[in-house]
Amino acid sequence: MVTYGFEDLKIMNLVEQLSGVTPKDVIFEEMRVTFLIPADSIARCIGKGGVVVKKLENLLKKKIRFIEYSTDLKQFIRNVVYPLELQDIVQEDAKITLHAANHQMRGLLIGRSAMNLRSTEMIVKRHFPISEIKVA
Repeated sequence: MVTYGFEDLKIMNLVEQLSGVTPKDVIFEEMRVTFLIPADSIARCIGKGGVVVKKLENLLKKKIRFIEYSTDLKQFIRNVVYPLELQDIVQEDAKITLHAANHQMRGLLIGRSAMNLRSTEMIVKRHFPISEIKVA
């Protein structure tokens, strides 16, 4: 169960006022703020010509990222790593192994000092009972 502080609720309310979409979750990272939104509402969150994203970036002074939520673990992981493409996702108990389409995608999935991989893992762990994500 995810709990929200006053700042989290304030930011989620701001997104709702600007886009008309209620975010399911907000995740603050060092360089960006990520919002989990209901499926099929990404266009409303971005706004015409990206106007909603631009307003949020100016107000929060961070990059904004929207991810469509899915109750299916594999689809949710695909949404989190989008626009990167995965060849396959293998689940063994609580461990997830991502198979990249090629060597370049593998590097982008992991990121410098495994930063991208840890960020993906943190987002997925907030909503699904997993222990670890690896890239093969």
